[in-house]
Amino acid sequence: MNLFNIKKEEFSSLFKEQKSHWNLFIWIFLYSLIPACWILVRAIVITRYMSASVETYAQWDYLNIMLEVIQETIVLPLFWWFGSIKIGKKEDLNKIREVYIFTFIIYFILICVLNIFVGDLVKVIGSQQGYEQRVFFSLQLWSKIPSILTGISTVILLNLKNYKGFLALLIVKLLISIIFDFTLANNNVFDNAYIGLGLSTLLTEICLFVTSIIMLAYIFGFKNFFNLKTFSFNIKKWNFNKVFFSNVLASFLFSTINNTFYLFMMAKNMNIAKESDAYWLSNTVIWSWILMIPNVIFSINKSIVSTQNQLNFKKRVMLIFEFQLISLLSILLSFAIFIPVYKQFTMFLSDNNVDLVNRSWTIFSKLIWFFIFYVSASTFSAHFNGEGKNWLITAQALICNILTFVPFIIINSIGALQYTVDVLALMFGFSLMVSWIIGIIFIVGFLYIENLKEKKKITI
Repeated sequence: MNLFNIKKEEFSSLFKEQKSHWNLFIWIFLYSLIPACWILVRAIVITRYMSASVETYAQWDYLNIMLEVIQETIVLPLFWWFGSIKIGKKEDLNKIREVYIFTFIIYFILICVLNIFVGDLVKVIGSQQGYEQRVFFSLQLWSKIPSILTGISTVILLNLKNYKGFLALLIVKLLISIIFDFTLANNNVFDNAYIGLGLSTLLTEICLFVTSIIMLAYIFGFKNFFNLKTFSFNIKKWNFNKVFFSNVLASFLFSTINNTFYLFMMAKNMNIAKESDAYWLSNTVIWSWILMIPNVIFSINKSIVSTQNQLNFKKRVMLIFEFQLISLLSILLSFAIFIPVYKQFTMFLSDNNVDLVNRSWTIFSKLIWFFIFYVSASTFSAHFNGEGKNWLITAQALICNILTFVPFIIINSIGALQYTVDVLALMFGFSLMVSWIIGIIFIVGFLYIENLKEKKKITI
């Protein structure tokens, strides 16, 4: 029985019809590879050239999770909001300006508040060491403002299909970050090397944002881009509408739900178990390297779906199957590359810290295979995001986190379960599997409803 009524020959033309997708893939792969190289360089700087511990940088990653709530709130709806941008349209240029200003105001207020309470926030997740490095955390926080603004620039470049701009932007990031890391993040420049590391991040992000603005000004024309006479600072006249803010609210709730559960169930308990450094090392390999290609594919998925003029039922199904297949192949390829060399790679990253590598392998080996579910579920979410259906993603996140973590909380509260490293790794892996099951239910239901709507239109 063919549930979706699609002929087999239509699937055989899957890759032939999507040549532009592969072109996009190559450019965004380079866009993702270069940041991974930067993370590799930074790990080397921290472990070999600084009198610093990996654990402190791990605390920053946990604090950064809080900022991801706002970042995802703003960035997730942008693929749908910008859609097919036309360079010559004044309205599209004003849309871009509005998003920049709106984001800057929100982030500036947020960073000011977080800087006041940064020490207390780090203590919440169970770290005293992070509290002692407040200047480092403060500099890292301020770097998030130009970072999120650069993120907006990259979405615009992506929707404009300016792939060379992606590559140029990331080459700039790689070069500048390496220069600043090696010149500032050492004890010869600052007594506290964390100050140099934080300052390096801040200066890198500022330079990157300025570069992205120059690129966009060149694309739109410097005269048009900086001509503020065509722009109204009256918020009431801005293009934002109820649908946009509805998607923003949905993205905020989605990110808040996911990151809150992760922060208090995973990050906090890993700190309590004194395994935050090992968890950070395994996460660096997973999120920066193994998931590098799949994350590229998710970005392509969002971009292609958001820029489609008309998505009928068959197009939706074809796109979903295409990206499911490519995502699965990509994660298997990453497994084949990185799993066999995990210990050698992490020995290099950790400056031959055998104990740290072995502890990180314990976490990694229990968790890694669950990411097959993550990749498949994220493909569904990317499609929903591209269509501006962020409320569906939010509902998925709520159901998944309740079904996954609440039973563990209850069992732990009655003393029947302790949060050991093994339990935490399996708990997080289980959440990825539950997310995948819920994703299948949601995507099938969504396609079924859209098919019924399409048939009704044809009948009318």
